[in-house]
Amino acid sequence: MTVISKHTGQNIGGVSLVEFAFPNEISSFEVFPGYIAQVNIPKPNTWKNLYTTPHSFSGSGSSESTPAGILYTYDFKFRCPKDRSDLIEAFHLMQTTDVILRITDANGLRRIYGTRDNPVVSKSKLLLPGEVQGYNGYEIALSVSTPDPAYLDPVQ
Repeated sequence: MTVISKHTGQNIGGVSLVEFAFPNEISSFEVFPGYIAQVNIPKPNTWKNLYTTPHSFSGSGSSESTPAGILYTYDFKFRCPKDRSDLIEAFHLMQTTDVILRITDANGLRRIYGTRDNPVVSKSKLLLPGEVQGYNGYEIALSVSTPDPAYLDPVQ
């Protein structure tokens, strides 16, 4: 039987780092007991940082029972300022090839969202406000549904 005990240490909210990789860059994706995943990306490729700030990135996860089993769904959203060519290119590539996310929370826990066979799907929306004080830039929505909870990444 699994015992759920009281946590120790801090339990602060927020995300400290968001990284992504394209599925075709991953040479192996191994899953171990305890929902631990080892992701190998051969050089010259590597995890790429996704520009986010503590107030610009948010996410949530949920689970539901279905006739086929439990389905875990993760949704993330962030904003990237200013309409510019590098964002157009990056977000187009993310949408056409999908991505694997590696997110480190403020407590130092690192999780992998998506797999090579079931990557995270993204959508982008260009925001061009009519007012000077409005937000100019992109809003990106990322989501994945999977039969397993998000994997833990043991690499710290």
